[in-house]
Amino acid sequence: MASRRNSDSSELDLVPIMNLVTILIPFLLMSSHFVSMAALDVSQPAIGEKEPIDEPEVERLSLKIVITADGFVVASDEQEIGEDGELSVELEDDTNALNELLTQIKRDWPGEEMVVLVPDPNTSYDRIIQTMDAARSDGNGDLFPNVIVAGGAQ
Repeated sequence: MASRRNSDSSELDLVPIMNLVTILIPFLLMSSHFVSMAALDVSQPAIGEKEPIDEPEVERLSLKIVITADGFVVASDEQEIGEDGELSVELEDDTNALNELLTQIKRDWPGEEMVVLVPDPNTSYDRIIQTMDAARSDGNGDLFPNVIVAGGAQ
């Protein structure tokens, strides 16, 4: 009897798959150069009690920008930020006016680099980014480069 080959034992032809991989790898490597992602360096506020620090007490501004439906409220816990010794200043929904106020505050507090952004829960992502941009730079230089996004205002 003549021996017959079993059709189940035929081998797969991997050459087309290897050709495809050989073509795709350089293409993916070249196209990855054109893809770039933008990232904003945002810190989260610390939760818990403050740890004691042995550094001398420095007067801090503790500046907050609250984003409301009507505009912005720029506030400080203890330091004057308004023209009449106010602890908070309300602004209309205008990022240029916010930027001007922050520029004025930066002149009074040149060493301060941090601001806490407190958005309303219904605030859009685009509005938060615009507010962060207004707080970070005035076009001539850095205002408050460290922007911390805190929980929403109630």
